[in-house]
Amino acid sequence: MPTSRLPLWIAHLALLGGLAATHALAQAPSPSPASTATPRCTQPLRVAFVDVDLGPYLPGQGDAFADPPGHFVNWVRREAARWGCAVTLSRLPPARLQTALAQGEADLGIGLASTPEREKAWVFPRDAQQRIDARLSLFEAEVLLLARQDAVAQLGWNGRDFARPVTIGGAKGSAPLTLVQNRGWKAVPVMSTPQGLRMLRAGRFDLLVAPSVLVEPQALAAAPALVPLHPPLAVKTYYAPVSPALWKDNPALVRALWRGLCRTGREHAGHSTARCDAGAG
Repeated sequence: MPTSRLPLWIAHLALLGGLAATHALAQAPSPSPASTATPRCTQPLRVAFVDVDLGPYLPGQGDAFADPPGHFVNWVRREAARWGCAVTLSRLPPARLQTALAQGEADLGIGLASTPEREKAWVFPRDAQQRIDARLSLFEAEVLLLARQDAVAQLGWNGRDFARPVTIGGAKGSAPLTLVQNRGWKAVPVMSTPQGLRMLRAGRFDLLVAPSVLVEPQALAAAPALVPLHPPLAVKTYYAPVSPALWKDNPALVRALWRGLCRTGREHAGHSTARCDAGAG
């Protein structure tokens, strides 16, 4: 497991990673080399979260925030306060969040994976060669294919494909489910990973795709037992992307937020924060 990965539960926002846009979006500007400008906040920071239950990181579902609201909200508030920013918070369906961030109706998202489509619509941290800068990521997670232990042999997984046609469940709007669709396998959207685990046990589909950070070991042990196939489907990296509008208006603040959220995430995981300061941003 990569050393930058956060504890279990954190990634459904990424799951939040691979949303399909409802229309074509313009190419987002690429971050340029870091400037020496002092970060400052000139207007309230509009932060959008998905409307999916992410356990202690973003509890509850729907457009309301729980009390307490979870680690993600606390992290954003702390970093915003560091630079004198007021914040407004909203919870949106994944597809709506994608559009809001791309069109400047929201300024910042958190725990979102990069995809080719998102890289065109949102602004991610980039290094001097204009590659996405993983040093400023929040965490990484393996994308697991989970199956009932009593059905593994019938699937015929060889590390690349299956011996027969399969149906694979996954959280709607997520990067893992997008990977499944891109591979040509039949995808079944579900509301959440816990719901998907229940449906997998009930035989509603052959496999469930989910990031490793959302899969508690004890959740796999209950009968009928579930197991991850090896190797994992992929490893996804999650970021705090911003809108092109915020990047254009206030790049110094964006860089400061990226570094601060990177440090916060890594401190929470008990890892070194040195990479966050090394990131080009």
